[in-house]
Amino acid sequence: MLKHTTTVGLLSLVLLAIPACDSKDDGTAPSGSTEASAAPKKATVEVGSEIVAATSKTSFREGKVSKIEGSKVTFEYGTPDKKTNKRPTQTVDKNKVWLIANPYGPKAGDHLVCKVSTTSWHPCVVKTIEGEVIKIEDHYGKAHNVNKSAVLKPDAATQANIKEFLAKEAKHRAFDKAFEAAGKPFKPAGWIPKKGEKIVIHFVGTSWYGGTVVEHKKDKGKVRIDWEGDTWDDRDVAPDEVAPQPTKPMDVKAGQFVIVRPKSATMRWEHNKILSVTDDALEVINRDDSKRKVSKNDVLPIVP
Repeated sequence: MLKHTTTVGLLSLVLLAIPACDSKDDGTAPSGSTEASAAPKKATVEVGSEIVAATSKTSFREGKVSKIEGSKVTFEYGTPDKKTNKRPTQTVDKNKVWLIANPYGPKAGDHLVCKVSTTSWHPCVVKTIEGEVIKIEDHYGKAHNVNKSAVLKPDAATQANIKEFLAKEAKHRAFDKAFEAAGKPFKPAGWIPKKGEKIVIHFVGTSWYGGTVVEHKKDKGKVRIDWEGDTWDDRDVAPDEVAPQPTKPMDVKAGQFVIVRPKSATMRWEHNKILSVTDDALEVINRDDSKRKVSKNDVLPIVP
């Protein structure tokens, strides 16, 4: 009898130790479960994601992922074709794709990818941050005010590429600005264009191309010119838009800007700066820091 009583007592203790369960299943996990305390799942690139992709070291394109195969991501971009209603696609490495809905909190000096128009993303550098306004500079040296949703932080290699690219573009702008400030190609005092004379002709900006005088229309104050090659038709230009090509060694000095006769007559006369002068040649450098030797017969100095 004592044995039976002891067994019943132990069973009662076991039953009391089991927690009561509500028969209603509302789909929620217990408050102390792993599921309830798990961190939010990090967003990843998947089919349908709105992304920005690197299409070269420093070129970027906005699009929508249409396919993922291994390490490759295919995305569609741009305007749909009128006939097929399909957008063009491009495939890139998965590690060169970033989600647009992934705003980054930048700091001054960061080299990022920035949205500077409706769908246009470019390399940029953060200049200052004032509250919610992020002041950036693009590769043209142009300033923009954007918010956090318009900047993306790419991988370290791309950031390094952007930094190098922006420094190179800034150097180009400085060279071009100095070249433009130096003046125009040299003309002898009292020079008048003559029919059949070889000349350089102003095209646009600081660009000069080779050509020939067809006619000097003195009564109309125009010079009829024939460009080298067949790319452009003859046209009438103002006399100050042309200068004679060099026919003898030019008097130049180190530090002076010049335009140099191209290898092909149809090419633009290259912008250079003289590094040194010898009896028979010049050492020049261009905007990319490329140096070479040229003949004094092939340069036309830029003068005020």
